[in-house]
Amino acid sequence: MVIEERTRKVVSERKCCRGIVDIIQTEGHTFLEFGWFTPGPDNIILYDERSGDVYDCINKGICDDLIFSNKIGYYIIKPQRKIDVYEHQNIRGHGAYPYRINREYEAMKSFDIFKDNQRVVSPKSFKLSKFLKYTFGVEFETSEGYIPQDICYRDGLIPLRDGSITGIEYSTVVLSGETGLNLLKQQCETLAEHCSFNKNCALHIHFGGYPINETAIFILYRLLYWIQGDIEKFIPPYSFQTSKYKDNGKDYCLPIPFFQTFDELYLYMSCDHSKYMGDLYQAHPCDIERARKWEIHSRYHNFNFVNMLFYKTCKTLELRFLRPSFNFDKIYLWIAIFNGILQFAEQEAQYFTLKDIEKNPRKYQKIGIMSILETVYDDEMLDYILDGIIKMKCIVKNQVNNGDMIGENISIEDSIFNSKIDYDE
Repeated sequence: MVIEERTRKVVSERKCCRGIVDIIQTEGHTFLEFGWFTPGPDNIILYDERSGDVYDCINKGICDDLIFSNKIGYYIIKPQRKIDVYEHQNIRGHGAYPYRINREYEAMKSFDIFKDNQRVVSPKSFKLSKFLKYTFGVEFETSEGYIPQDICYRDGLIPLRDGSITGIEYSTVVLSGETGLNLLKQQCETLAEHCSFNKNCALHIHFGGYPINETAIFILYRLLYWIQGDIEKFIPPYSFQTSKYKDNGKDYCLPIPFFQTFDELYLYMSCDHSKYMGDLYQAHPCDIERARKWEIHSRYHNFNFVNMLFYKTCKTLELRFLRPSFNFDKIYLWIAIFNGILQFAEQEAQYFTLKDIEKNPRKYQKIGIMSILETVYDDEMLDYILDGIIKMKCIVKNQVNNGDMIGENISIEDSIFNSKIDYDE
């Protein structure tokens, strides 16, 4: 039994961790005081440069001279030399995993420990929130830099493993409504402060809450098949051809192919292993334990339907084709666009049967994105989205004119999407 530092109560050692509860600095000397405390979201990890040891700390308020090192991913006691301080704060490391959080490939395995630990620092109101019907989540791939563990909890950023990048993938908790948009803005600011990305990185957005039935899913699939060409007009040319620039030469977001029937779609998404037997909650035959998602090759398309068609939880549509970005305005725009597309598809599923869609393969061939969104948004929101699409087209033209087929130059993006978001004042 031990004394828990915060409550001063006697508790089992198994419920606590032993770490630093105070840092005492006097006459040029630093002393570390150890004790027991319950693990929580405000705990930090301290690297002692004198000994090379790493310690859990009760919180960062135990010392005024703590700074976070982007170089190693831990808090440290502020060095005396200015050059050392500058290096720790401005050199972004990579290749380590400086967290006490189990490292997983999927965020859902960490949802429970992150639950209810988020806090919005500067809340705002967004016009999109009154139209936002679906939950959403974003996966940010990085090439270097680390976010402090306590900030990961505050912002709802779950550090994950991804073998295709040199940095850490940070996935958001499940977001929804105005609180979700506020957290997303905060997450983007945190990522921009601590992390960087390169051409091998990507941005993925998941949408949840869409109806899980054959008709609704196939209508959404068929709709996205016909409008993917429209989307190509305002994204970098190589967005659907990542093998042209990825260091490993792999394609991760190919265009989705055409299928005449829902059964054909299901068979393809099962990697030709399973025919559809009337159950959309079976595990995927290539990853029954949901632990080796990279072995499901059918997920590597611009729109990933695997989660919708398989498994019992996290039934999401994933957008995989977006270039990496920490620009909240741009991500907000894509959420607005696809929130509208999903609502249109859901409305269509009320009026048409699966057989109707299978018998009429060209039903959505001539539909445009703006005509879809007109069924969901008011004129003010439509003007905002149209303005955003025009901006994206301008960005792509500038990038192509400069030989940037990947969309690697984000200075153009950040100068056009410059935080003039449609706040609902």
